[in-house]
Amino acid sequence: MMICQNSRPQITFVALLLSFLVGLASHQPLLAQIEFEPEHPQVRKMALDAVAYLSADPPGETGQLILAALAITECTKRYENMVPVDHPVVVAAIDRIVANLNLDRQDAGSMLKENATYIPALACILLCDVNDERYKDQIATLLRELERRQNSDGGFGYLGDRGTVGDTSQMQYIGLAMYVAHHHGFKVDLNGCKQAVEWLANTLRPEGSWWYQIKGGQPIIGPSGNPKSKLTLSIHAAGAGTLYLLADFLQLTPRSKRGVSGKMKNGLPPSVSIYVKPTQEGGAISKKGPLVNADTGKIQSAKRSVNQYFGKYFNIKTDQREMWNYYYLYALERYAYFRERADGEFKEHPTWYDQGVYYLMDKRFGDGGFKAGSMSPSSRPVATSFAILFLVRSSEVLVLPSNASRANGNQGFAENVRIKQSEKGTVQALEGVQGIENVMQMLQNDEIEDDRLELIVQSMGPAIAGFSKAEGKSRNEKMAFMRGLVTEKNYFRRLIGIKFLAREQDMDNVPAMLYALGDPDLRICREAHDGLRLISRKLNSIKVPEKANKTDYETAKKQWTEWFLKIRPGGELLD
Repeated sequence: MMICQNSRPQITFVALLLSFLVGLASHQPLLAQIEFEPEHPQVRKMALDAVAYLSADPPGETGQLILAALAITECTKRYENMVPVDHPVVVAAIDRIVANLNLDRQDAGSMLKENATYIPALACILLCDVNDERYKDQIATLLRELERRQNSDGGFGYLGDRGTVGDTSQMQYIGLAMYVAHHHGFKVDLNGCKQAVEWLANTLRPEGSWWYQIKGGQPIIGPSGNPKSKLTLSIHAAGAGTLYLLADFLQLTPRSKRGVSGKMKNGLPPSVSIYVKPTQEGGAISKKGPLVNADTGKIQSAKRSVNQYFGKYFNIKTDQREMWNYYYLYALERYAYFRERADGEFKEHPTWYDQGVYYLMDKRFGDGGFKAGSMSPSSRPVATSFAILFLVRSSEVLVLPSNASRANGNQGFAENVRIKQSEKGTVQALEGVQGIENVMQMLQNDEIEDDRLELIVQSMGPAIAGFSKAEGKSRNEKMAFMRGLVTEKNYFRRLIGIKFLAREQDMDNVPAMLYALGDPDLRICREAHDGLRLISRKLNSIKVPEKANKTDYETAKKQWTEWFLKIRPGGELLD
């Protein structure tokens, strides 16, 4: 498998302060994309066409086959809300992993003999994703193998270099495997994870990035006497994403959340954490706060350095051969996801996803696969798999179970139910909301998790229908509460509010819906526009393009505002 390495304007003090306050108040990562997102029709078609390409001619090499299966799995979870346990490529990859794990460590083809450590790491991720209960023994074996390969200084590398060379590229797959396995309830060596994140912080170059391979704190030197690799964006994204991922996994730094009127909790600023020794039952650990006693100051300093590096040198194209750009995009997506969880946004380059989509649009072939540059034809499945994982924003769906009608084993759930993976790895069904009072009760909890908020979005139709029959003061109070949701920082809360207002079709809701037309997320804008069309009964009088952008919705907002003020000349608008 061919996976290896590969001025901003002055800001005023006021702008910096405002940026800090917005980030401090954020409850949900702000979406980085401006025009595109995974559900966009063009993005969806690109990803599904790429899956068709991999399905028609799956790769034969073990690492490439596993990567293709992982890409197909995440794409299917994104667009079909299910794990494709019966897909031929997924079945072939799982069979290959299980068969190779059954071989003795010395046998040719043994998974435990693979020189590239990323192969057992990817195998671990795929087994967790497909069926963590059925393959629990294999997953445990792979985790122990990864732990066995860790160097004394915390780094990981190729099996042949074990104990001597740390590989920044391979580290990202190992970190991701640990993260996924932990979320599926498996016991992961937390001290090993701590050593890994500290290795990344300790090996960071003064420039704010990493060498590809490091031995004894120094880059590997080639025959010419120079380092084998220069600082590259692909390796930078790999290291930065893993730094953020492991810090998130170990709960070393707080996630971006909406504060309570900016007040400190427990008398401490939000950026300060207190180490509490965790208790563990079975596999997963459930506690808030750091899981290990690590130097969070050094890790935070490393984060700032890598972010500054991206601020200076970011480009959607890496300065390596074209093949590595797909690898880079996949690493970039992971960095952006965990950066958003920690900081609220990828503020230096908020259009990173749009840029990546446009780049990939120019690299497609008619069969759905992607161009791999001057590399061999066998590289196309790798390029295509990485492209899929970027397009579907795989980090968002990787550790989430499917949420529609089928779970692992193809067992069905009733309608208005979502399945959820418990902390111990078992699948359970969650009932949908039962009424608007139930919705409000949940929303009044500031700590409610996003998967629960998403469940409300998916199952609130009956609650809205029942609420429409309510009358009196209680109804007015509830309406006011739902209108207030359009100003929330959390995306799901805003979506719940605008969906409710759109379905209710009450003229008193129009000011809140006009406000929502200026939302930073285009999906909220679309919901608001469609709701105004229903309320006004003017389904086609004010139109926006199918691929509407912010300018289109700003124009529509002016038109809808003029319509509203003609009907209600004294109507008040939300500022």
